[in-house]
Amino acid sequence: MKANIPGNIIDPLGDKAPRFSEQHLNEILEWFEEKSQPVSVPDIDEPLKFVNVDQLMQFLEERS
Repeated sequence: MKANIPGNIIDPLGDKAPRFSEQHLNEILEWFEEKSQPVSVPDIDEPLKFVNVDQLMQFLEERS
């Protein structure tokens, strides 16, 4: 049976294409490593690291 997952969970940015400089990408990656939480997913050996869209939006707003 296939799970009924809303599209905005799988593709939360929809048709938006963010553009970041190399410096911004490094800041995002560093922030992600600090803030992400492991989430167990069935049929995957290691937990996935996860942040929600609201956390990412807040991080980006604080840096603009």
